[in-house]
Amino acid sequence: MKKKILAAVLACALCVGIGVGGTLAWLTATTPAVTNTFTVGDIDISLTETTGTSYKFVPGDTIAKDPTVTVEADSEACYLFIHVTDANNTITDTANHNKIIDWAVASGWTAVTGHDGYWYRMVSASTSDQSFAVLTDGISTDDKVGSVKVSTEVTKEMVDTINTAATQPTITVTAAAIQQDNVTDLADAWSKLSETFTGVTSGT
Repeated sequence: MKKKILAAVLACALCVGIGVGGTLAWLTATTPAVTNTFTVGDIDISLTETTGTSYKFVPGDTIAKDPTVTVEADSEACYLFIHVTDANNTITDTANHNKIIDWAVASGWTAVTGHDGYWYRMVSASTSDQSFAVLTDGISTDDKVGSVKVSTEVTKEMVDTINTAATQPTITVTAAAIQQDNVTDLADAWSKLSETFTGVTSGT
């Protein structure tokens, strides 16, 4: 009899244990996923000129010439560089800076020390296009936006010697840009520019 009672008590205890265990639940919680997306920043620039690229001139002319560099909307903050060179453009005329076609870089650009013909400026990020004139109109008196001045010392004999593509005066403009973020300073920015633009081979 005692064994039957003990067995009944144990069976009841087991049933109670199963009943309690069956009603218990762990407290849990789960958050929604948070996905981090990384997009690549970009810098886009363009170089345009509304006045054309081919000009006829006579001595003393002031000719509109407006190369313009644009840092396009949504570009990252950048160092913006220009390179302006001329060829076949020398004459003895101090009033015209000894150039057949005199030109000067617009305000806001700073010469890159040690690199003739190069200028730069710092451009902040913007949601709008930012355009910068390359040449000034400060050498003329006609208020044209960007212009060049032809020497008054150009002679008929000289004109006869510069009538081929190989001898005609030229002005060439190119532009480049590099991000400001994670670039130490101007020297660091310069070192990261394309050799095609700087003409400087790595290590020189």
